[in-house]
Amino acid sequence: MPASSTPTRARGAAPASILTRLLVCLGVIAALVLPTTAPAAADQPADASGAEHPVVFIGASGLSLSDISPESTPHLWKFAERADMANVTVRSVVSVTCPAAGWLAVGSGARMHAVNISPHVTGEQAAAEADGTLSEEDEERAAEERRSACPDLRTPEGTGADVTVENFDRIVAANAQNSYSSGIGQLADTARESRVCVEAIGPGAAWAAADETGRIDTWEPAGTKPGSSARAQQADTAGTGLCPLTLIDAGTIGSERWTADAPAGEHDEQLAAIDEHIGEYLAGLDLKTTTVHIAGVGDLGNPSRLRALLRSTPQVATGDASPGILESSSTRKPVLQLTDLTGLLLAAAPGIDSELAPNPAQLTRIDAGEPAAERIDALVGDATAAATVHRSAQTFSIVVTTAFYVLTVAVGLLLLVPLQRWWARRAGIAQPVLAGRIRTGLGWAGLILGTVPMGSFIAALLPWERMPDPVLGLGLAIAAGSALLLATGFAGPWRRTFAGRVAAICTVTAVLLGVDVALFGSQLQYNSLMGYNAIVAGRFYGLGNQGASLFIVALFLALAFGARALAARTDRRGPLILFLAGLGAVAVGTLGNPVWGAKFGGTVATLSGLMVLIALSLRARLSLLRLAGIGAVSLGAILGVAALDYLRAPAARSHFGNFFAQLLSGEAFEVISRKLSANLNIIVVNPGMAIIVPLAAVVILIFLAYLRRFAATAPLTRRFDGVLPEALEDRCVHAGFLAVCTGLLVGLVITDSGVAVPGTGAMMFVPFLLALSANVPAGRTPSTAATMSEADSGRQESVGASVAGEGR
Repeated sequence: MPASSTPTRARGAAPASILTRLLVCLGVIAALVLPTTAPAAADQPADASGAEHPVVFIGASGLSLSDISPESTPHLWKFAERADMANVTVRSVVSVTCPAAGWLAVGSGARMHAVNISPHVTGEQAAAEADGTLSEEDEERAAEERRSACPDLRTPEGTGADVTVENFDRIVAANAQNSYSSGIGQLADTARESRVCVEAIGPGAAWAAADETGRIDTWEPAGTKPGSSARAQQADTAGTGLCPLTLIDAGTIGSERWTADAPAGEHDEQLAAIDEHIGEYLAGLDLKTTTVHIAGVGDLGNPSRLRALLRSTPQVATGDASPGILESSSTRKPVLQLTDLTGLLLAAAPGIDSELAPNPAQLTRIDAGEPAAERIDALVGDATAAATVHRSAQTFSIVVTTAFYVLTVAVGLLLLVPLQRWWARRAGIAQPVLAGRIRTGLGWAGLILGTVPMGSFIAALLPWERMPDPVLGLGLAIAAGSALLLATGFAGPWRRTFAGRVAAICTVTAVLLGVDVALFGSQLQYNSLMGYNAIVAGRFYGLGNQGASLFIVALFLALAFGARALAARTDRRGPLILFLAGLGAVAVGTLGNPVWGAKFGGTVATLSGLMVLIALSLRARLSLLRLAGIGAVSLGAILGVAALDYLRAPAARSHFGNFFAQLLSGEAFEVISRKLSANLNIIVVNPGMAIIVPLAAVVILIFLAYLRRFAATAPLTRRFDGVLPEALEDRCVHAGFLAVCTGLLVGLVITDSGVAVPGTGAMMFVPFLLALSANVPAGRTPSTAATMSEADSGRQESVGASVAGEGR
């Protein structure tokens, strides 16, 4: 595409005028975001019964929905036919949850340590697990540490009322520095203050029912019939002979010490035994008058997987409601977090003071009336997708980072001027012709490689987990998604130039990510290699950090090419600013809307980049002071949104509102500390991703010769045939380039993914810059193109101190 010849001003716009226009643009953005943060009523829980019926919770560590079938687990299958169901993620402080830690989480409503585990497991491994980059050797070492860190589920001394778990003070000490704001004994304390009895049966239930001193209201050994204790008979809730809340440990699939995965035969035997135990407990319960939950409360070994949740309510048991799949307000997906169970059990138990209990996640029922086999099949498919992505994330990361390394080396060698001269002499062609061919080849390579990160999201549109080999299915789905995205670059008149192809692909990418977040609940993000994973359980909706980095690249390049096309039609700046501010406001509003799962760091980064884009479009000079001001204004605006989101009902708050609540309570410092630690640890545990950032800087600044725009640094690029200054000589395109750089750098500083944000963005940004360079005619080589006008060189003395908005 030819560069537009828009007129430029001799000097920048007045600072007061620039500030006024930026504030107006910020007001437009706020107008889009803030109305959606008004207090809203939370969804009504499925089968809300007014807490009239006693609640029984049966935990079986290691139980998954894929285990349940008419042949292998007849009792569980019979129960599932008339029960709501969902997957449950059992993620605790570390990447895998042993039975002891799982039962502690049920009793506390927070992620728990079972013992004082090593810093390696809590720090570096947690960050690597979240990023999917833990090496096989480190994973084996960490698994061995976790095996030794999972204690026996010690049974209390004695039975009946007011018994104590021995040495429970060690559990309290192990969680004293738990940055997940642990509250050991929350379930027990809430029940005791509400004067409600809790009966615990079995060792795991004892840990869940204990307060921080280890004291249990009522405990009986495994196998005891529910309601056998004196306190249960005295309570006789709703004439059932039960305490309002009963916790039962049905056993563990796998060793209680949580060693390696059990052999298949042993697993089947243990599963059959668990099913028999659960059947015996269910035989003593009347489902028409009792709410019963059955859940897998931990893992059977390494690696972690999604576990089962079944729930029968009196409404379903009596036929007043049809069973379905449960979605949780904490995940907005058919998967619950293990820590959700505490609030749900207390909210459902009769007599619990709601002011003392934690705010429960709200459950909604979908696919009601579908046969149990179909619902289990759908949820097992989700679990398979999560497991496949979980174990493939490291491989995918290695593949894409290696491809970037190869591309970096290829660019450095092929653009080296001495090598080009030698090659041209050998081939008998002119060096400018060879240089043009090289740029074209690199452009095609960049165009293809730049679609792969987004292709990993588009893969979620295909049912790859249903293939006999899900790993192969995932690979084929990514290839298909990348090819589909690449095809959009050739589906219209824009296909004639590399710039047009890049513009089309970036537009489609930005629209897909934005629409997915706004209308479809982040389905492209869910269980994708660069999105969220239900097993990791870090986040479930909204645009994640890696997705946000791709969004930043695609958004600002798309806006830049749109602005260039608009500037070619009119010399007036009003339509240009309206175009950028309007679409930019929609984009920032999409990321920052609490209803859609706002991401704090990604929203600030996108807003900062947008302010830079608009300011440069106003031909403003951006000093470091003004850049800092843009960052401060962006941060202030996002905090304002968070404050308004905080005013909503606790169950309806998003990430923004919860963070603001943590700021007010003082817990935010623990959260920030944990995220900063994870940010820094990514550099250690994932050096491959960390290296991408400086490599990208070398490619852009030296190999592609961006530093040639500045007289002081131009000599650094003279040995390379990069033409990025020529590719960015249009003012609007250059502004988009700088907006991308700003957004990724802010993301580096402010998000908990650290270098993963610019690293992921670079995997798309650098290849597309190669494609844009291929758009420069073969004759436009550094030796024939003017480096920079004298006026520009005077205004643009350094990259960091002053960026002139009048670039070509």
